Amino acid sequence: MKDTSSRSQLKDSELTARVRRGETEWLDVLIERYYDGIFRFCCCKTGSREAAYDCTQETFLHLLRYLEAYTEQKKFKAWLYRIASNVCTDYFRKAARETDGEEVLELLQEEDRRFEQIEQRELVRHALACLSEVQREPSCSISLTGLNCGRLRKSRIQKCLP
Repeated sequence: MKDTSSRSQLKDSELTARVRRGETEWLDVLIERYYDGIFRFCCCKTGSREAAYDCTQETFLHLLRYLEAYTEQKKFKAWLYRIASNVCTDYFRKAARETDGEEVLELLQEEDRRFEQIEQRELVRHALACLSEVQREPSCSISLTGLNCGRLRKSRIQKCLP
């Protein structure tokens, strides 16, 4: 096997070709390259670090199992993230089968709350972008330091909202 610097410079297509030829040590490079991103993606999708860890492991098992089916017409990264997405969906299906309806409803409501929080953050980012730098600085200071935001004029931010 080559040194680490030359290993990390190989393209995904070269690595997948080598793994397909039976050089399984090159699979480590693919896993190292994508593990953190896949874990963060699964964490976002499932809302649980434990579930994300399990889904990440399952994603890379699927990678090994289905690498022969991968075609070079698709970007490897997109293909791998599609696998991760499907694994997370399967996680929720399995959870639904193993739990009663109330627990599934709670999971779905929790996911809805996370998406609402993301939407709210985007609205705040948009509103802050509308403010001048002088107006934006106190808002960001309050957000980052946790100071009381009673002094902020809510109307200034609301004027910027679409």
